[in-house]
Amino acid sequence: MKNPTRIPFLAARSVGVLLLLFSLMHFFGGYPAINEVIKTEGVSEEGARTFREIWIFSSITMALLGAWALFISKPLKNADKSAWQQGALISLGLIFFGSITQVFHFPNWGMLMFSFVGLILLLPLLLSKKHY
Repeated sequence: MKNPTRIPFLAARSVGVLLLLFSLMHFFGGYPAINEVIKTEGVSEEGARTFREIWIFSSITMALLGAWALFISKPLKNADKSAWQQGALISLGLIFFGSITQVFHFPNWGMLMFSFVGLILLLPLLLSKKHY
């Protein structure tokens, strides 16, 4: 292979874009739905405020994680060891999150997608580890 770090570079770019898209879908698709649940289920005012804050925070956090994956893609292409470690951390976090949510509700395909996205990044990183 001409450039063995190209695949992790592309994987990080893909994961970054996916997470940014997920965050947009999470916020714009989910926020109206949680407002409807709050209205129909009679959630207290304090509970509703907390629920909305957590929803907004998780949307922003997901977008930041996607941006982080995009930022490390170029250093991954340049065989930067620190970028490799950050990519491994991002992917393991996504895999852990997607997997642990299955304990509470199985099968939860939406949450399991995070594990699949984490694997998109982790597998190329592991296969190219000797180049970092």
